[in-house]
Amino acid sequence: MKMTAEKIETAQRMRTDGMSCRAIGKALGMSGTTVECHLNPGRRGYYADYRAANKEEKAAYNAAYRSSHRDDIAVYNRAYRATHQNEMRASGKKWREGHKESISAQQAAHWVEYGPRHRERKKIYDEVYRPAYYAAHSKERLAYQRKYRRDNKEAIAARTAVYNATYRKAHRGESTAYEATRRALKAGTVIGATAAQLNEIKEIYRRAKEEPNIRCYLCGEFVNIGDRHVDHVVPLSRGGSHRPSNLAIACASCNMSKGSKTPEEAGLLL
Repeated sequence: MKMTAEKIETAQRMRTDGMSCRAIGKALGMSGTTVECHLNPGRRGYYADYRAANKEEKAAYNAAYRSSHRDDIAVYNRAYRATHQNEMRASGKKWREGHKESISAQQAAHWVEYGPRHRERKKIYDEVYRPAYYAAHSKERLAYQRKYRRDNKEAIAARTAVYNATYRKAHRGESTAYEATRRALKAGTVIGATAAQLNEIKEIYRRAKEEPNIRCYLCGEFVNIGDRHVDHVVPLSRGGSHRPSNLAIACASCNMSKGSKTPEEAGLLL
């Protein structure tokens, strides 16, 4: 462990006053050996030689000490981390910057050895545990998503605008094709609609935009104005039509979760 210039100066004053290195280390939150090596650099070589010549004995002693002082070590480590957070962050950042290549090599080796196991576990989680959890906690998840969207409207809008602009710029061809396909699907399903049906479609959008006390057709909760979507119950991409019978007002959370699924597939119907 390295001492800052300020701590070295403090240790020197304390040493001049007659304090032992162990007492100084205890006062400064470090070992007496660390203090001794900083006050007397020549001792570093001595300790290095000693450790090299007594590796096995030192390892056995350390293991025995850790085994018999687990609680004391845990208390000390918690107290040290609480009072040295900034120093530890700076030290960790400096170490990572100086060991980028070795870190990358270790990570690559780790994924070569453990990657298949991680991928298999993730596959089981995605296919078994995640759907089961979502089905069992659908109401809690929707409540959390709705609250998060309500409390972070501006941040979400800003992130969405940046993402949309970036995505469209990077995928201009796909975006244009997708939007054209969606417009064609919507226009195609409107062909043959009566004037009454077209007026009813307009009325659904007006209600979503203006009317108070609208409930989400998926979760049944009241939805604030500005947080409402007009959803195609059966998605256009799945053969649904742009007709009043296939349009319903949903909250943003439910509609985003539903995506291109039917309500039954999304597991959102009450």
